[in-house]
Formats: sequence, structure tokens, C-alpha cells
Amino acid sequence: MLVALLLLILATLVAGPIGFILAAVFIITWAVITGTLHLVIDLVLLPFRIVGALARGGR
Repeated sequence: MLVALLLLILATLVAGPIGFILAAVFIITWAVITGTLHLVIDLVLLPFRIVGALARGGR
């Protein structure tokens, strides 16, 4: 999961919004091919889980 985040950050820094979109499409395609789509869903939900944990007092 960390590799996907780093890939998105690197693609955004190198190619801007187009790089982000291309990296996201690549990650989703790779997840479908390898059967790890649940990890991509966890990656998308990660910011919401962090905000929820902070709202509950860090637990």
C-alpha cells in the first residue's frame, strides 16, 4: 500500500495531474489483474479512517 502512495506522489510531482491520473489507472489495473482490489479500496478509505480516528481521540 505504501508503494502505491509513493507512486501517486512521484507521478504527481513529475507529470502533474495527468501523471496522477495515469498512475491511478495503472494501480487500479494492476490490482484487478493481481486480485488485490481490496487493497486499493483500503487505500482510498485511508484518509477517512485517519479523520475518524482523530475525531475519536486518536484511538
